[in-house]
Amino acid sequence: KTLEMYGVSEEELTSKPFTEFIHPDDREIVSDRHERRLRGEDLPSTYTFRIINGQRQFRHVELNVVTSHWGGRPATCCFQTDVTERVEIEQRLIDSEDQYRSLVELSPNAILVQRDGIILFANPAAVSIFGAQSETDLIGTPISNLVLPEFHPQLQDRIRLLQTSTEELPSIEFKMVGFDGQPFDIEAAANNIVFGREPAIQAMFRDISERKRTEEAKGLAEV
Repeated sequence: KTLEMYGVSEEELTSKPFTEFIHPDDREIVSDRHERRLRGEDLPSTYTFRIINGQRQFRHVELNVVTSHWGGRPATCCFQTDVTERVEIEQRLIDSEDQYRSLVELSPNAILVQRDGIILFANPAAVSIFGAQSETDLIGTPISNLVLPEFHPQLQDRIRLLQTSTEELPSIEFKMVGFDGQPFDIEAAANNIVFGREPAIQAMFRDISERKRTEEAKGLAEV
């Protein structure tokens, strides 16, 4: 496995200083940790760095180090695992989340992301619609705090449906409440996403208070 990871022969791997196989940008930290560990310092036993294999390709390696003695002198036993695929997946998730943030921050619709009923993300439009000072006023808040109590059962039903349904659900209408304590009518659509590498629910809100008032006024006029 080690020879396959490094893409070289056993002779080549053992005849060269190990640092030659380490990415130039990572050599200093790997050497520093090795020397400090031999001096008896207590350091994390697991960390990752990059190597350069026989095909001049970069690979990400996770190193698990056990301190021991060899020939009466301090030594280390190193177990290495190729984690390139895992690191690349994690980076793609980070990149996609950065792209997500860039897109939704420009959205004219209020967008909240919540997990287990707690708000994790709020875009500028959400800050505005709820009358908050900044997104920090919303993040960490139970989403139920922004919904009128009589609509809590409807909110919980929708969350349960989202957690179990594989189909797109239609938008719903209910009343939310701003930081000024005033309720307003909204139309909400929600879907499941991955946020912070874990499942979450994204909800998009649109204030329809003016439309509802127009509909109510029209209804009264027709009576």
